[in-house]
This record gives sequence, structure tokens and C-alpha cells, in this order.
Amino acid sequence: MFPTDEVERGVVLNAAVILKDSNPKKLRETMTAIEAQGKQDGLTLKAIDWQAAAGLIGQFIGVARMVLYVAILIIFLIALVIINNALVMATLERVREIGTLRAIGPSAASSWPCW
Repeated sequence: MFPTDEVERGVVLNAAVILKDSNPKKLRETMTAIEAQGKQDGLTLKAIDWQAAAGLIGQFIGVARMVLYVAILIIFLIALVIINNALVMATLERVREIGTLRAIGPSAASSWPCW
């Protein structure tokens, strides 16, 4: 810990606290506790998260994360459409076979060879 007079003179301007738990709720609690302890010690402390401290780069990280989430959603939707199309086409190509099996009935269909 730095002496109070050094802190007031500006010897220490920034300090980083690295938390083991990355839970955002605990991060807010810890930041509030740091500011409360500073008030109790007579210091004017301001606790901020790394994205706010990084400024423009921190904002870019947030935007990049959102772009990646949107890209993953689009890829998921395209994969869903492709899988659906493949299943529909496979079913439509076998309409005759399915109709024949339904016409024969379940007892004969159970002995029918499965592809």
C-alpha cells in the first residue's frame, strides 16, 4: 500500500486489480467495495473495468464480439436451411418408394430391405 501523502501528490495514478473470478456481478461488487474502502480511508478512488480503461480499444473489443455473435447466428441459420433442404430433397426423391411401402402395409414393410 502506498502512503496517503504520496497518493494525494499523484505518485500513484493508476492501479490494476486482477480478479480470479470473471463473473460480471462479482466485478461490480468488487469495484463498489474498492470505492467504499477508498472513501473510508479518505481517498478519492474511481474503479472502472478494463474496457472503460482501455478506451477506444475496449469499445472495439465489444463491437468485435457483437459482430462475431451475429456471424455465428447467420452461419447457424444457413446450416439450418441447408440441412432442411437436404432432408426435403431426400424425401421428395423417394415419394414412390414411400407410397409403395404405405400401400403394401406394415407387415410387408418390415421385411423390406432398408437402405
